[in-house]
Amino acid sequence: MKVSSYRFADAKWQPELPGPVAATGTPFAGAPRRHLVLCFGAFRTVQEAGGLELLRQHFPHAYLVGCSTAGEIAGKRVRNRGVTLVSLEFDATDLACEILPLHGENTGETESRNLITSLYEKASEDRPLRHIILLSDAQHVSGAGLVSGIEAALSSQPSRVTITGGLAGDNGRFGRSDVWCDAPPPAAQMCAIGFYGHQLQVGIGLEGGWMALGASRKVTRASGNTLYELDDRQALDIYRDYLGEYFSGLPKTGLLFPLLVTPVDGAPVIRALVAVDNEKASMTYAGDIAEGSKARLMTAGLEGLVGAAGIAADTALASAAIPKDFTGDSFALAVSCYARRAALGQRTDEELEAIGAGLPDRCTVAGFYSYGEIGRDPRHDLDRAGTGLHNQTMAITLLAEKDL
Repeated sequence: MKVSSYRFADAKWQPELPGPVAATGTPFAGAPRRHLVLCFGAFRTVQEAGGLELLRQHFPHAYLVGCSTAGEIAGKRVRNRGVTLVSLEFDATDLACEILPLHGENTGETESRNLITSLYEKASEDRPLRHIILLSDAQHVSGAGLVSGIEAALSSQPSRVTITGGLAGDNGRFGRSDVWCDAPPPAAQMCAIGFYGHQLQVGIGLEGGWMALGASRKVTRASGNTLYELDDRQALDIYRDYLGEYFSGLPKTGLLFPLLVTPVDGAPVIRALVAVDNEKASMTYAGDIAEGSKARLMTAGLEGLVGAAGIAADTALASAAIPKDFTGDSFALAVSCYARRAALGQRTDEELEAIGAGLPDRCTVAGFYSYGEIGRDPRHDLDRAGTGLHNQTMAITLLAEKDL
């Protein structure tokens, strides 16, 4: 496995892209593709950098996959309004990429199920599906639908694979987010990348760093991602009791007080507050909250958030079953929440530094700040804790190839 990273900023690529390759015949004929190029940044910036046409000249046999962001992660730094590009050339891991448009609002269940099922159909006994990275538009997808589609697809298969990824951002404008694979994004889309083969090592780490504040309460009235009542009491009143002087600053100050939601039959997920309606006494979150779930206010110091990123890296390394002194190339996809970045402010780079400290020296870290993180904590029981959509969480996917 060979990993290379590039950054487009100040109207140039740094370092320069590899020399253009003259394509001969049909680029993708014959053997399966083993080359993936991930681009993180607004698609209009990708176009300013030469567009997919230029990237195809330099990476003729690669899948060109990317998404817009709420900040690009490039090593130990968060960047804005540029493009972070990572080239992954696998030695023994085959790839497949599927993409589907999202039609209308609050969709995603059918699309995620169909994408995952299609990737399973490309597997074989000597070429098993090992992992899926899922990227989606954020404005047109339902978090509950997305998760339901993932679980429906996995439950219909004889073996479950790990799935990670995130919802594309647009730097906090909440207008349009883009996802693409090999072609410009015409509209809202969802994309899934399948990784096949026995040599791929996959590690996953998810950590928030939040601590409980107050008692656990039952969600007694909610609709979609809007919460009204906890224990038959207005949720807004409960926030008022606990937040004190911070209450007047909602929803912005709510970034420091997310909600831990535990579904009746699922694993806990963090939900970030995005809007408050005082007239309706309602609170809107960046993810669905089901009635009957348990909910608990959370809080954390900034040191706790930074430390959690290091724990996520440690967990990913342990679950990948590769040592800290691993000498081969490896790649860590880091997907963190836009709301988490807002809470950390000028200390955002510190959580990225904590990730780098926990991974092998030759591990390339790249990714994006998102409107939702996809994954399952490997420390939870697989039968109980399915893949979830998280907020305010650092999610790391570690990929490496290891000789068997």
